[in-house]
Amino acid sequence: MKMMRGTVHHRHHDDHHSDLATEEETSLVPSSPKTNKIMNINLQGAYLHVVADLIQTVGVMITGAVIWIKPKWLVVDLLYTLIFSTVALSTTLPMLREIFSILMERTPGDINIDMLESGIKGIDGVQNIHDLHVWAITVGKLVLSCHVKADPETSSNEILSEISDSCVKTYNIHRITIQIE
Repeated sequence: MKMMRGTVHHRHHDDHHSDLATEEETSLVPSSPKTNKIMNINLQGAYLHVVADLIQTVGVMITGAVIWIKPKWLVVDLLYTLIFSTVALSTTLPMLREIFSILMERTPGDINIDMLESGIKGIDGVQNIHDLHVWAITVGKLVLSCHVKADPETSSNEILSEISDSCVKTYNIHRITIQIE
């Protein structure tokens, strides 16, 4: 039994697209509408912090004005603090969940791993697949690695290309490592 081994790191389909992607990764402001959906988690945290500071400042001014006009209404300060704390916590928890998922290398919720596996198994020349892992290295940047048992008559390069194309088109996974057996 002859074993073929191959690894592919498939980033982008053409050089022009690769240059744009590199430029966007180093730029603070995304240049295309598609990348606007994927915000750097650091920028998202900074944005959240600025918005929370703005809300807190406005709330403190309003609360101060109410207490200045009605000095016996000190409970307004407590109420505002509780409301602000609830809003800040409710906007921070989803981001913390996302960060934790990335750190723990959890499969993103929008990836159906069973459908992905059956899709790869459905490619001509693929006999079986194992050790399939999908995770995010940051928000919106997915990575896939797997081992594929291939038909001896089928070209490894064809299988690698078809799997890569399928992953990019179906799941927007651009960082792919496949070991052919």
